[in-house]
Amino acid sequence: METQVKGIILAGVHRWRNSLLEQTAPRAMLPVVNRPLVEHVIAWLREGGVSDVTICANSDTRTIRDRLGAERHRCRIRYYEDELPRGPAGCVRDASIDGAFDAILVTDAAMLPYPIDLRDIVCAHLRSDAGLTVAVASDSPNHEGAAPLGVYVVAPRALQLVPPIGYQDIKEALVSRLHASGERVTTYAVKPACPRVTCADTYLAVNAWLLENCDHRPQMDQDYDASGGIWVHRSAKVHQRARVVGPACVGPECVIEDAAMIIGPACLGRGCAVLPGSIVSRSILWDEAGVAPDAVVDRCIMMNGSWADANSHQYNRVLQPQEARRRALGSFRIMARHEARPA
Repeated sequence: METQVKGIILAGVHRWRNSLLEQTAPRAMLPVVNRPLVEHVIAWLREGGVSDVTICANSDTRTIRDRLGAERHRCRIRYYEDELPRGPAGCVRDASIDGAFDAILVTDAAMLPYPIDLRDIVCAHLRSDAGLTVAVASDSPNHEGAAPLGVYVVAPRALQLVPPIGYQDIKEALVSRLHASGERVTTYAVKPACPRVTCADTYLAVNAWLLENCDHRPQMDQDYDASGGIWVHRSAKVHQRARVVGPACVGPECVIEDAAMIIGPACLGRGCAVLPGSIVSRSILWDEAGVAPDAVVDRCIMMNGSWADANSHQYNRVLQPQEARRRALGSFRIMARHEARPA
């Protein structure tokens, strides 16, 4: 009989202090190689055979539900929003208590779980008959001092130890109760560790990791042409004298003009414009971002509709949109789409 596994994605994370990124979008919805971070987690669950997924996102639930809906990635997506903070273990209990599953796979929404073999960790958990299996990153044989990665496999019976009210954590509360009741808690070693988004720098690093690790990246949309670590959407226009050095992803309706350069790891969202003589290096451009002629953008995050001025040098910054520059970008983009020629 096929093993029935319930997927739980914990997307209710602590906010970064004064973060421009999370003022724009929940961390789970930050674009990673042109799809929201949480979509990568859903794809990993689906590829591992999980067809029933619940996203626990607290106050961000509506935002995520409006974007993802209930039927995506060939699996059913449910949403659980706790009015009072229930904590990770509380959310897992409340979202799973009425289901009949052999195991519950719990994962953080702020990371890429691709290094973990989902089927293998579930099988290891079932073989051990443990109440809880914790994925850890460790080189030591006995995993002493290993740091949890944010992926757990929970036996349904373990949820009986989680109280129906109050804040309930996994590491501090559930593990202690399992030990006290005589239940086993086992570890599952993962190498390399899963890339995690914790700040702007790690957000850049996660995008770079996914671009550089083809084996872990899900198949790109069929509308992309791939060659030598470069993915270019067929609706994008790349001038014959422009240069793209991978790994890089150029999204739909982008325009890369004469003598412009894209140096990876770099990712351009929908409708971006990189104008003549400009350079984009080690950066992420969200939708409708633009780089004016002879500008340099290095290690930057350009938000939707943001703009880098001509001849400017932007380094290690998060660029926000401005209305006047957005209008200028629109004019440049219209001209560029008429003048650019596909590579």
